[in-house]
Amino acid sequence: LKSVDFANLCITSGMILSDDSAPEGSFTMADVPNIKVEFALAKGEKCQRCWQILPDVGHHDHAGICGRCDAALD
Repeated sequence: LKSVDFANLCITSGMILSDDSAPEGSFTMADVPNIKVEFALAKGEKCQRCWQILPDVGHHDHAGICGRCDAALD
């Protein structure tokens, strides 16, 4: 999983994979043991090109976009 950008694969703004114990109240599935998911709002602004919410939006040559999109537009 370390060789894959899992956040892009899951179409989300960010993701952290961890083997730490999950916080109380995390989403679980009875038929998939040892998997727990905690949801949180992403920090930052919404990129006008890819729609991901990222903290670096607006800090590049092209206004209102993230670094990945800025590089794609050059």
